[in-house]
Amino acid sequence: MAEATRSTPEAILAAHRRAVAENRRLVAQVLRSLGGVLVAVAGTVLALMVLAYWVSGASFYTRDWPGRYWFVVLPLLVAALGLRLTADKVEKVRSLS
Repeated sequence: MAEATRSTPEAILAAHRRAVAENRRLVAQVLRSLGGVLVAVAGTVLALMVLAYWVSGASFYTRDWPGRYWFVVLPLLVAALGLRLTADKVEKVRSLS
């Protein structure tokens, strides 16, 4: 009776592989979600910068707008793209075991 309830090594390995695949899927989903959040933050920052530009009418914005403010938005967009690409790689990598 005890032997009938024991799992075989193949069953244990298959369960492990399923768990690893599920974990990879969840990690990829989290990374994609974080990428989406970063894109939303970058869009909000850009929208606020444009709104400040329109509302202020100050001459210092016109000198090199938006050149000196892209350092705020571009890193967020690059990070979002990196998270998206990392999520795709995490999901596609096969188990080494």
